[in-house]
Amino acid sequence: MRLTDIQTLLDQSERARNVVRALSSLKNAHILTQENRQAIVARAEHAVGVARALLSLNDDHILTPENRQAIVAQAEYAEGVARALLSLNNARILTSENRQAIVARAEHAGGVALALSYLNDVRILIQENFQAIIDQAEHAEGVAQALLSLNDA
Repeated sequence: MRLTDIQTLLDQSERARNVVRALSSLKNAHILTQENRQAIVARAEHAVGVARALLSLNDDHILTPENRQAIVAQAEYAEGVARALLSLNNARILTSENRQAIVARAEHAGGVALALSYLNDVRILIQENFQAIIDQAEHAEGVAQALLSLNDA
């Protein structure tokens, strides 16, 4: 057996363990539905992150088909996408357009989620501020700091 074959087997074994771990966590939380199972299996390479994202959405009662699809579509960034969706929901501005904007900029979802939480903490996460952050998603935390400074002035 060649080294690359061994590495492939190890990768597959790790992926299988992660899928089992993810499914088990959903089962323990009583949310192992057919849809959630499909989400995990479809994105097996990111199973643990997808499960964590689904669990957090469920905990805040926003595990909807649309939010699940956002997580599956951007499984690599699932936890950041979930945190961003939670912030938008807390600010009562979680719309399909805003969800799509998060998915479109998912590679920056972690920073966007952090920026949104800063604004949420001081109750200035409104649509206009969300738009400013998502428009400059790669600099989301800096935009949030600027908005916070303006709010303090």
